[in-house]
Amino acid sequence: MKAKEYLEGIKNGEISILSKAITLIESSREKDRKKANSLIDLCLKENRQSKIICVSGPPGVGKSTFINCLGSYLLKKNKVAILAIDPSSKKSKGSILADKTRMSEISNHDNVFIRPSPNQGKLGGINKNTNESIILCETFGFNIIIIETVGVGQSEINAHSISDCFILLTLPKSGDKIQAIKKGILEFADIIIIHKSDTIKKIELQKEKNYFSDMFNKNKIIKTFSSIESVNIEQIWKEIQKISLNSNKKNKQIDLLHDAIKEELEREFYKNEKIKNEINNLTNKIKMSNMNIKKVAKKLVNIFLK
Repeated sequence: MKAKEYLEGIKNGEISILSKAITLIESSREKDRKKANSLIDLCLKENRQSKIICVSGPPGVGKSTFINCLGSYLLKKNKVAILAIDPSSKKSKGSILADKTRMSEISNHDNVFIRPSPNQGKLGGINKNTNESIILCETFGFNIIIIETVGVGQSEINAHSISDCFILLTLPKSGDKIQAIKKGILEFADIIIIHKSDTIKKIELQKEKNYFSDMFNKNKIIKTFSSIESVNIEQIWKEIQKISLNSNKKNKQIDLLHDAIKEELEREFYKNEKIKNEINNLTNKIKMSNMNIKKVAKKLVNIFLK
């Protein structure tokens, strides 16, 4: 299938073609990458206007159940795409979660598209092609795109670059732990939501809110939410809309450019035949003796640059 045929199918609302297009852009084959770049070029010429929302947080915080609640509210008037980034198996490089069960309310809705994708070992809470997946979903006509990030720590900060609003979910009574593990991500979060708020008393919940408010001198939006009760989802959506209107996409695109440059340099480095031969020659030596790894790396880079 040619790039123009992919575009035609996407614009015609063929969900199977959208899925195949995302698989295409995730491929590491050189032939697929060229076709994928042509498809993205075509999509960039189309009118695309979507709100991009990232939902992050540690494992067990309830990202999927929160997205299920938010999606249920939004689907009344919107078309919603959900890109769920799963941690990858280091051996298979495949997605090891890929589970829609926690989004059962919305997974079969006509106006929702849920796509689990492996993070391919990339830090930053997203995978190498998440931005391109967003472009494809925008071209398809999804006006709201939600990214469920991996949720592994400060590396999630990079996901901030692709979003109009970055939401960090925390668990009740986890303030000190969150501060220790995710100090950087707390700074980047547009909204901090204390999730599963139904599990503690109101007075304790207020203390938790005060904790985060004091940490940021009341300059951060702090909300509480229970996916079981789902009573204030409309208020949360209003806050998301306000933040999205003020999103500085130009600066964020520069961040994405730097990431793309690093990715291209790394790909070209490991494709280089001289580098492949040098690494093969070094493999046994590294196993048999102590080596200055940084010095060896510098040598390999110099070989590549010649």
